[in-house]
Amino acid sequence: MQLQHIITATAMNLVRLGSWWNQLPKACTRVSRFAALKPALP
Repeated sequence: MQLQHIITATAMNLVRLGSWWNQLPKACTRVSRFAALKPALP
């Protein structure tokens, strides 16, 4: 079981490293409901 966790974590880190090397942007975070109201105010 522990070996599976190590292999999974290594694979995830390799994917992240590949994205970093290719300069792919990270996922956008969501906008809170309060922040979404900001453009509607004068």
